[in-house]
Amino acid sequence: MALGFDSSRAPMRAEDFVELVRAVVAAGPGDEGHWIEWKSSLDLGSAEGKAAVVRCVLGLANRQPDAAARFCEGRGYVVVGAEPGRLVGQPDVDPADLTNWWTPYLGADGPRWVPHWVSVDGKSVLVVEVAAPRPGDPPFTARKSTTGLMDGDVFVRRAGQTERASSGEIAALVGRASSAQELTGVSVELLSGPVRPVAFGPDEIGAWVAAARDECLESLRRAQTAPEPEPRRFKTIEPGERKGLSLSELKALEQRAADGDVLSPDEQARLDSARQAMRATMRAASEAIGAMWSTEPEERSAEDYEEEVEHYLRALASALPAELRAAATRLLPPCRLALRNDTGKNLPDVRLVLHVPGDARAGEPDEDGPGLPGPPRPYGPRRVNRLGIGAGFGIDTSYLLPRSYSLPVLSGFDIEEGGSVRVRFDPVHLRPHDTVPLPPIALLLTGPCTGSWEITSTGADGVCRGTVDLPAEGSPLTVEEALAPGEPE
Repeated sequence: MALGFDSSRAPMRAEDFVELVRAVVAAGPGDEGHWIEWKSSLDLGSAEGKAAVVRCVLGLANRQPDAAARFCEGRGYVVVGAEPGRLVGQPDVDPADLTNWWTPYLGADGPRWVPHWVSVDGKSVLVVEVAAPRPGDPPFTARKSTTGLMDGDVFVRRAGQTERASSGEIAALVGRASSAQELTGVSVELLSGPVRPVAFGPDEIGAWVAAARDECLESLRRAQTAPEPEPRRFKTIEPGERKGLSLSELKALEQRAADGDVLSPDEQARLDSARQAMRATMRAASEAIGAMWSTEPEERSAEDYEEEVEHYLRALASALPAELRAAATRLLPPCRLALRNDTGKNLPDVRLVLHVPGDARAGEPDEDGPGLPGPPRPYGPRRVNRLGIGAGFGIDTSYLLPRSYSLPVLSGFDIEEGGSVRVRFDPVHLRPHDTVPLPPIALLLTGPCTGSWEITSTGADGVCRGTVDLPAEGSPLTVEEALAPGEPE
């Protein structure tokens, strides 16, 4: 029967390798296939242990690419410490020691392999992963003699066993070495619709900074053109002029009025005048106390304030491009591309490099911006509370602006900018007649353009080149929309 493991994909996660080891333990004696070999236990540092692993690695590396691609994306596996019916375990060894032990026999330019130590039911098992063979690979040979191994030996993997290659098998490996294919039949597709263009050029940013300058200097202009306040004038009493009621007289009249006595017209007039004067006095006192406690005069000179404004504007102009780009990545839908394989061949490690010409920028979707600096306190007197803290002015609120403190996320590409944009996507595996979507990317275009692309693969020689149209429609996203709260309509 077949090994109880899903070999349509290569194991990647730790639990995948655990599943692989459990499948070996549950296997039957005849389940050892073309892509996997197991050993119950080995002294990995001994001559016999080194020879056993080297033979397995060479046999898996000397498979034909088409046959190997049927299992685990072409990769092969040597499991040490497990066999059908038994989980034996294997003493842990530093990967650096494994490299030092095996490289003299495999060669630094020999098969590519990587060790995985897997913990299963409290026991360690070694799984050696061997890279998928590729067209153009030479026959891999032993580079040094030891027990059971001769310099120049060629091993191949047959059903359930690794043996020295026959003359016909060596000829097939020579043919593999000369069969490196040219990369053809791959292309780039645009999966998303047109993007909305942006208007974030130097002119637009300059206009925004100029408007900020005018807004900052408005308070200075108001202060310079405001008339001088008139000094408070107090009324003086001329000699012989009748004074108002004394406090005792006022209290007496108030009491008589409260008791229901009828006051003479002169007394009533004097009482009304005293009451009005009292209210005016209290109001003036309240205003004087409020002004004394809540108003602080401007201590900066006009030149000092203008220098503060210019410092703020320089910081604003420096931060705006990154903040606008981040805002656009949040507000605009991303661009989605895909790689398409029109051939019947497996293509490993296919990498796309996209070049977008002109005044274009790119980023990850939903980027956090650096934030914008806060403007200086407007020029002129400011109101302060009893603790002396500015009531709305003079407080540094820049720490309240958004900052990028999120953990880094693997985007699936890297970006180079410099008058144009170059995006290099992480490699993907392309199966025959398959289409693989690539990670979404935010493209900031000033208008429609045509991007050029290059595709390479470790399984084929050469470079495949082409172009992809990147449409842009609608009114441009402006600086005002990008920096306004909420999303643009």
